[in-house]
Amino acid sequence: MIKYSNPTEVLSGAPGPSPWYLRWDSPKLDGFEWKEPDDEPEKKGRMLLLNSKGNAVAVINMYTYTMALDEHSVLIWRQQYATKPADTIQFEVVNLMSLPEIFDLQDAYKSMGDYRSGQYVFHQGQSSLRFKVRTNLTLRKQSYDFPGALSKLDELLVLASLTGEAAADYRESAVTMSIFALRPASNSIEIYPQDWFNTGGLDYGYQWVTRVAREPKSGKIYGEGFRISPFVLDETSRNIEKEFDQT
Repeated sequence: MIKYSNPTEVLSGAPGPSPWYLRWDSPKLDGFEWKEPDDEPEKKGRMLLLNSKGNAVAVINMYTYTMALDEHSVLIWRQQYATKPADTIQFEVVNLMSLPEIFDLQDAYKSMGDYRSGQYVFHQGQSSLRFKVRTNLTLRKQSYDFPGALSKLDELLVLASLTGEAAADYRESAVTMSIFALRPASNSIEIYPQDWFNTGGLDYGYQWVTRVAREPKSGKIYGEGFRISPFVLDETSRNIEKEFDQT
């Protein structure tokens, strides 16, 4: 009998979309914390990054992912979605020590715009770097020259929608959700379309995958989402091997 790991333990600390995961499993940033705005007239799902004095130094829009790289920097990313998924996932490495206080949050909210097509992050500090990963790549393993700031990162599993010709196999489907396995240490990318999800006839928009993580011993990918059971993928990383009871 195959022995599986506890999905809650495997997924603990894995990046998930804001605002939900910043409420209950946010990245640990020394001297900083995430908080929902008190002064936003309409709840738009934004989150504030506060410094040790309780002052807002950054704002992120809904459905944005964050991960601490070290005690001084955070990686923030999102695939924009206006009327359809964008052809890139946008990434930004933010130097936390460079972030001044945002004095006019209402102006910041206005400048960010709608979460689907507006800015995914707002701050007035220095970005260590920005880069993009295309979502219309072919499914074979790709070479990619990642920034040196990420060179110590073996793998980052990113959820995003395939676009362009890469999504041709899913022309009859409403979604093209995939796992982009970014491997900065080896400068490569591998893509795993989620066949079980894309062709499964789920209630898309109501049911969706929120985060995934690789279990180091087995090498298998575990995941969870809203209104779906936690799961582990099979050896193809494209289909479910086992679902777990929801806790």
